[in-house]
Amino acid sequence: MASVPIFIDATRENQLEDLALGISPISSVPGPSGNHIFQGLAAGIAVNENGRGQITENVIRENQWGGADIRRGGDPVLRSNLICCGYSDGVVVGERGKGLIEGNTIYGNKGCGVWIMSSSLPHITSNQIGHNSIYGVAVFCRKDDANDYLANQGGNENFNDEGEAASWENELESEDERLTSRRPISVALVESNSINHNGAAGLYVKSSEALNIIGNAIHANRDCGVSISQSSQLTRIANNSISCNSLGGVLVEAECRVDLRGNGIYDNSSHGVASKGDGTVTENDILGNKGCGLRLLQAADMKVNRNRIHSFRGYGIEMLEQTKGVVQDNVIFQGKSKRAILQQTSSGDGCIVQNNKLIAFKKKFDAAWTLENPPARPHIEGSSRGVSISGNSQKVTNVTARIAARMDGGCHNNGSIFCSIL
Repeated sequence: MASVPIFIDATRENQLEDLALGISPISSVPGPSGNHIFQGLAAGIAVNENGRGQITENVIRENQWGGADIRRGGDPVLRSNLICCGYSDGVVVGERGKGLIEGNTIYGNKGCGVWIMSSSLPHITSNQIGHNSIYGVAVFCRKDDANDYLANQGGNENFNDEGEAASWENELESEDERLTSRRPISVALVESNSINHNGAAGLYVKSSEALNIIGNAIHANRDCGVSISQSSQLTRIANNSISCNSLGGVLVEAECRVDLRGNGIYDNSSHGVASKGDGTVTENDILGNKGCGLRLLQAADMKVNRNRIHSFRGYGIEMLEQTKGVVQDNVIFQGKSKRAILQQTSSGDGCIVQNNKLIAFKKKFDAAWTLENPPARPHIEGSSRGVSISGNSQKVTNVTARIAARMDGGCHNNGSIFCSIL
């Protein structure tokens, strides 16, 4: 027998009717824990109308809508759940949804892993998001008839080119601090997640609000690692490892604003970074990609400073068409083709190229090619090349294994267990 989904709604009054439907009228700390919620005809768990609570260590699978649906002021803690094999998205954060989404395994859903919609403000951290049919994480506002997405989420902060790097690098906290308290955020934050092997881009943004993307491992997705399709406000992409994706590492479309800082962008199947938009590319390692290291085209206006760049086949940096900006103080490792910088722009003096260091290829293990001072990016405590979240990965694996064992022993496929908390 399939399960009745759980609803958490701070406004409900008719408790007897709610309990008959499996609805929990709660707004305080307790919430569903240790349940098997499966094959529901809507979302597995819905949190709305300012509902709160901690939703922990549940198996949520094969539901028709999202595994968890948070909207209209819902602000739960969704932690250490297994959310899998749904017929739509794994987690939906709808209009005015909030919440801490932490330490979950979200895999094998037919839609996106996490789908963020209009005017929401979630904190998505330390999750395993993989093998979903569309995007790993997508930022939208609604679905149209063609099942495409738009977006309007986050907040709005000013950011200058050099002076505020530390303010958002401090978004990274210790695990103990995250577990004991919820820090307030003013911009939607996607941090410290493993986003891998999804059917489209690892992280797709089509938004009119600001977004912070910090310290994630974005690996082996079947499109770009990160695709910024629409972003009139600033999208900050910092300290991420973006590697081995089927297309490019980072794609920035026209009229989008981005700040790329401190990322390791390695071994992607097209360009490391391709931009038609505006912003900064500072102190990244962009290495081993099969297209160009950095490609600027159309009316891109970018400041490119202090990066280390290499491409096996293409140029380290290409500037084409009406590109403007400043390219300076970069280290460019020349491959066997000895292609370093290509500048074919029609903007005249609008593009300044100066003080870049070219290092020629000599032999396979040339010491000049090693990434030292600083070591390979991203620079996150405990990591080497690429972001390491192995501790969180092991924790999630242990939790989901324990939940699955408990559910297999108690349900016997005859029904599900759920909690109703008054």
